[in-house]
Amino acid sequence: MPNYYDEFKRLDIDPKRLAIFTLKSSAKKNWYVRIRKNQGDGYYQQSLKTTNEVVAREAATKVYMDMWNTEQKGLEYTDARFSDSYKKWLDSGVLSKQRHTRARGLFTRYF
Repeated sequence: MPNYYDEFKRLDIDPKRLAIFTLKSSAKKNWYVRIRKNQGDGYYQQSLKTTNEVVAREAATKVYMDMWNTEQKGLEYTDARFSDSYKKWLDSGVLSKQRHTRARGLFTRYF
């Protein structure tokens, strides 16, 4: 186990892909989830925003099930923020040239 983890625990639902951990460098000791992706490269990781291990296990299981469901549809699970989603939609080619110019202008002005 690398020396930047304080605690590192694999979850029984899928011990090869799913783990929760706390960081040594964190003063608050919030739990994080790390899931190895089937689609795409590397891992998906996010804070579970709790210091309670039981709550962290439940939240990690929910995130894992969401990811599993998305992957079953042949999609890559990502943290879809509005800016990223909007850029992808804007570049998809569904708008006329004039609407694309207008939408890009609004996006760059406000986001």
